Amino acid sequence: FSNALNIEGNINLINKNGEKKQVTFFNFDTSPVLGKNRVLFFREIKYSHDTSYFNLIEIDLINFKEKTLIDQKPFRDGLTGVYEMVNPRNLILSKDEKYLFFIIEKYVTASQLVRLDIKKQEWKDFISAE
Repeated sequence: FSNALNIEGNINLINKNGEKKQVTFFNFDTSPVLGKNRVLFFREIKYSHDTSYFNLIEIDLINFKEKTLIDQKPFRDGLTGVYEMVNPRNLILSKDEKYLFFIIEKYVTASQLVRLDIKKQEWKDFISAE
């Protein structure tokens, strides 16, 4: 596959001929990044009408099995006091595919750029994203 797109909340993979293959069907998926043999993205989990959290999902492109990599962060959100991920954005996969970088809300008035070691599932805060 040469690209991954979010189309109406679902992840679609595009091959070199421009053909699409839809790999998710929940209408809650966003920010796909394509690796060599996987696609990673955030899935919105709605808890109530006005409350949503996010899980980091990986689909193995060899067997198309899906798994949740991360469903919580290692610190409480300053606004809601929860460990669930709130408003993650700007997902980037490192060239060696060992790390994911993204921005996440950390405090009521601030977001943090985070590096996630995919294999160890360890978080490393970098700098304020404000």
